[in-house]
Amino acid sequence: MSTARSNVLQMYKNMLRVASKVEPATKRVETIESIRQEFRKSADVNSTETVEDLLKKANSSLGYLKMITPRQRTANSQQSGRTRLVFGEDGPREGKAVSNWTGSNMDPDSVKQHYNSLKRAGFTNNHSVVGDLF
Repeated sequence: MSTARSNVLQMYKNMLRVASKVEPATKRVETIESIRQEFRKSADVNSTETVEDLLKKANSSLGYLKMITPRQRTANSQQSGRTRLVFGEDGPREGKAVSNWTGSNMDPDSVKQHYNSLKRAGFTNNHSVVGDLF
């Protein structure tokens, strides 16, 4: 099988695969039918330049199809969009992060970062708030 023919068949398969995920179903049927008609209409083309031009046009259409097609999660994907790794004695595992710092005590690193941010913003002391006492 020639490379041009295999490229055309690969593009055809890719376009049908992406088109099979288009929503709603009525638009899906219409899209698949138009892809089939376009490929059948240009099936008798023999010129290499024409085939390359048609492949460029099909590649552009494939890009558009990918943009309008919603992404689908795989069946075994249970992620909610965010994964946390917790490092413990038995190595990293997925799960909720555990912290020593609650509302009753403060993380020393966060406090240090807070004071550094205040210093950088120009709040080195509160003389401007209190005013001159003497």
